[in-house]
Amino acid sequence: MIDPYRMIVINLISSLILACGFIVYKYIYPKKNINLFYALILISLLPIISILRKGTYESGAFSDYVKFSTSFYQTLLDGNFIPSWDAFRCGLYGCPIFLFMYIFPYYVVSLFHFVGFSFIASIKLLLIAGYILSGITMYYWIKTQYGKKAGFVASIFYLFAPFHLIDLHFRADIAHVLTFVFIPLNFLLVKKIIEQPTLKWIIFQAIVLVFLTTSHQAIAVWSFIFITCYGFLLWSISSKKKFRVIIYFILSLILGLLLSAFYWLPILVEAKYIFWGIHADIAFEKINLFFYSPWRMGFLFQGPHGELSFVIGYVHLLIFFLSLVLVIKRKIQKKIKYISYFFIFSSLFTFFMTQEISKFVWEMTPLIKNFQFSYRLLVFIAFFLATIAGIYSKYISNKKIIIICILVIFSTILNWGHRKIIPEINDHDLQSELFQGRTPTAIVIMPNWVDSKDFLRFESYPVKEPVNILEGEAKTLQIFRNTTKHEYIIHALSNVVVKENTLYFPGWTLYINNKPHPINYTNKEFPGIITFNLNKGLYKVELMFKDTPVRTFSLMVSFISWIIVAATILILSLRKMFRKTIAFKSIS
Repeated sequence: MIDPYRMIVINLISSLILACGFIVYKYIYPKKNINLFYALILISLLPIISILRKGTYESGAFSDYVKFSTSFYQTLLDGNFIPSWDAFRCGLYGCPIFLFMYIFPYYVVSLFHFVGFSFIASIKLLLIAGYILSGITMYYWIKTQYGKKAGFVASIFYLFAPFHLIDLHFRADIAHVLTFVFIPLNFLLVKKIIEQPTLKWIIFQAIVLVFLTTSHQAIAVWSFIFITCYGFLLWSISSKKKFRVIIYFILSLILGLLLSAFYWLPILVEAKYIFWGIHADIAFEKINLFFYSPWRMGFLFQGPHGELSFVIGYVHLLIFFLSLVLVIKRKIQKKIKYISYFFIFSSLFTFFMTQEISKFVWEMTPLIKNFQFSYRLLVFIAFFLATIAGIYSKYISNKKIIIICILVIFSTILNWGHRKIIPEINDHDLQSELFQGRTPTAIVIMPNWVDSKDFLRFESYPVKEPVNILEGEAKTLQIFRNTTKHEYIIHALSNVVVKENTLYFPGWTLYINNKPHPINYTNKEFPGIITFNLNKGLYKVELMFKDTPVRTFSLMVSFISWIIVAATILILSLRKMFRKTIAFKSIS
């Protein structure tokens, strides 16, 4: 049997076993309600069974993430605890990929690998953990406001949102999968701050913002917009509009920015040096692909050649229109009216921003214009519609809720796994491609002074020697090389021009006999590659990738902020222990 069809059979059998388990439980304990939280965990296991298959994926970015993880881990081993430079990309000339790419997912993968898992297994563990945790965070976000049933319904809609499954399987997008975890947490903590403005919630919110920002900077920008609006809405409709509360809320956002300054500040300042920062454009999908998939009667979201249909979800759309009906008929409790309005409007606005008609908004707005793909906003549409489903579940009978949840789950069953797995490929195969420079370069991350057409010519012939003598005669000896430090002894028998096969980017610093030496990266024949001149003589040459002033400043800001947060947590903990001790003694 063909692998995708075999997985459908396995998924059906697994679902049947789980359903039978629920039925048997109700038969044995007829008076006991099924624990919705545990039921949610069990249901969330269904779409991840396929991830346990051996090997990598035929399409999507899974193999690329293995290679990125390998580079990231090696950079960590070289002592760069906040990696910026990927030495194995751009034909082994290196690129500043980690300076602009999300990094938190790679820390998680590196941790899994450090304890003994392969990189392939580590990425699968991240996908599995991220998917399950996203259901849990969504459950608690809705449960705290509308009850367990609402939390369960919202989580089912969230877990089985088509884009969530597309990210999990077809794209295997480790960054997006983690954003699904942190977005509900953000909204939950905003509510906690507005209702209970204490330092505990401010610190938790700030830390979650750091995780979200370093998981996906573009999603984080939009999250800041939505949670800010949500926070002010909650404050405006609260019975006690204390000015102190809104100050605490703003403080949590500022603290989140300070803690993550090491990451986002260099991006803002140094993005002008790369193609993405100057020439990036936003891409849009055809509107019909958001409503209907052209494959397998609309129930398969990936085509035969890896193409994707970014369907919002058939049942999701039905619930959205039902919520509009309730709004029009004004059958909504006053207590949740404005909250439901917020999520309905946010859904409509976000959908508008996914369409080409919104291009002028993208282009005229700083920060968001480098988003690249508008379909990424489907993360928020999935969240908003799941929230709406949770809110309005109280207006639907339990029997209908069960039917709706079954429809949500099984309308996506064809997408509970990647279409094809290649079991023969392992870490070694992918790392071999990486170390030989046979990994395509993302043009958007290349420095502006590199002619992309010329560089693609260089990249087709990956670096074989670390140093070449372009003019003159010299003998070279490499004495040390890691991802961010290269050392040589060069005996120049005449005046020479040396090409050190590394792409230049601010931070690369050259020392000749322990003294700074100028770098040239404008050679017409090798644009962007480091070259330098030496007179006749014997030299110790060191090339090191250092932090620029903005990177150093941002690290200082974050380091001081983290020290303050750690000290605050310690003081709060000691104070709590002290109070318990006093209370215990008074009782004694």
